[in-house]
Amino acid sequence: MVWFVGCWWAGLLVCWWALFVSTDVCRGGDLWYVPSISKEGRTLTKQLRCLIYINMKAAVIGATGAIGKDLVSQLLADDQFEQVEIFVRKEAGLSHPKLVSHVVDFSHPEHWAGDVRADVAFSCMGTTLHAAGSKAAQYVVDHDYQLHFACVARQNDVDTFVL
Repeated sequence: MVWFVGCWWAGLLVCWWALFVSTDVCRGGDLWYVPSISKEGRTLTKQLRCLIYINMKAAVIGATGAIGKDLVSQLLADDQFEQVEIFVRKEAGLSHPKLVSHVVDFSHPEHWAGDVRADVAFSCMGTTLHAAGSKAAQYVVDHDYQLHFACVARQNDVDTFVL
């Protein structure tokens, strides 16, 4: 850690770094190469960073449910997102220039794993015991499908996952 002595602006610089440059959400916009430290302690040059979150891409599962519908409509209305990809079991019937819909079988992530490319992934997926039919089927939807999506997102370098 570098210590700045006697400079009031140094504190602002450190706060700026912590809040904006070290954030893992943004990859588009202005060209900022930022070195960061990996978990293993090695210094790496990470992806492009920017100060203004623009040209972001979102991936969403659970986009047809109550929460997912609202999230998708907010993402589509947000100018910071240039593309919103939804992963659904059946066609959602949504149409928007920024929307890309993937009809997938969540029990076979190997078929759709390559399509999960985004700056941030959102999971709004969930079910009820009544809709699932059994506790085992509910567990598959509420746990397994979301875990598969999170693992695929991580493997594809999606830096932020919102559950």
